[in-house]
Amino acid sequence: VSYLFYSIIILFLSFSHFKNHILSYLLCLEATVLFIFALITIFASSSIHVSLVLLSIGACEAAMGLSSLICSVRISGSDNLFV
Repeated sequence: VSYLFYSIIILFLSFSHFKNHILSYLLCLEATVLFIFALITIFASSSIHVSLVLLSIGACEAAMGLSSLICSVRISGSDNLFV
């Protein structure tokens, strides 16, 4: 449980560091999801279903993030958040 807390802290710190581009946000979010997936896989190895659900949620999150990035680039011409 404390590792999940640390990953959330790292997520918020990385979000505060990369605050100009959508792609930076998406990369930080993907790294956090991958870190949580690795922790759950290592420490809860008895339940493979939980790790598969988390991996599929991460894949859906990546697809939605990339589609929102494409829509933002088509509308504004760049991936800046505050244009």
